[in-house]
Amino acid sequence: MMQASQPLVSVCIPVYNGEKYIAETIQSVLAQTYSKIEILVQDNASTDATVSILRELAANNSRICIERNGQNCGMSANWNRVINRARGDYIMLLSADDLLKEAFVATCLETFLQQDVDVVTTNHLYLSGGRLSRRKTSLASGVRQDYCHLILLLNPFSINFTLFTRDVVNRMRIDGNLFSTAYYTCDYDLWIRLALTNSKISYMDKPLGVYRVHGENLSRQVKRMSRQTFFVLLANKIGLKSRCSVAYRFTLFRFVVRNLHNRFAKGIADNRMLHALLGELVRT
Repeated sequence: MMQASQPLVSVCIPVYNGEKYIAETIQSVLAQTYSKIEILVQDNASTDATVSILRELAANNSRICIERNGQNCGMSANWNRVINRARGDYIMLLSADDLLKEAFVATCLETFLQQDVDVVTTNHLYLSGGRLSRRKTSLASGVRQDYCHLILLLNPFSINFTLFTRDVVNRMRIDGNLFSTAYYTCDYDLWIRLALTNSKISYMDKPLGVYRVHGENLSRQVKRMSRQTFFVLLANKIGLKSRCSVAYRFTLFRFVVRNLHNRFAKGIADNRMLHALLGELVRT
């Protein structure tokens, strides 16, 4: 048993139709070497066997607490609902198909003890077709406070393998919620807001999580992700142009190139976004 003085860690898992992987994800949390953890699951009105799987798991472990939405409220709203239930001193969001290495929580907590930071985030592996591989993006371990350019140029941090202090979660809330419901790419928006408010992040290059790779995105998902990411940039453009104008312009240019690539290589045209990108690039 862990001593009462040890901090409580809230692992928040939003899920929708996750019957295939949810049990494995939760088991990876139960297997943590640090045990003072509450596992909060927010089911977004799943239509498959997710709920029955969750109820069986919760019946056998008191650390698992499930809540089910009466109707699907959308991704970002579901993320907020589960985060808002957290009682822990430290809080994380974990996708319902990803995995934590058993030392993830203990290592992050040790880092918080050693460094005065708001967020600890780690590298991760990719799992595709049963095979593990390392990410191509390489970023040195260390503490960062000026990292707007990193978010724009590399987007190196994953929301799924990140532990936040309760203080920074509360500080980053807008209208009571951590994630903006205005964007599908609400995690990207959060990283930018963290950077613009000088929140201190400790990054560990050691992979302590596993990101499960699924099939290729549908054309409409490619459009949606690109548009939503662009909207996030526009929403934060005053701060980004002030803090990292060169990286901001380069990011816009890269989006133009990606738009043209999708058009000619994949047959995915998005004229409205292309015109908006070019207009913003000219004005910047």
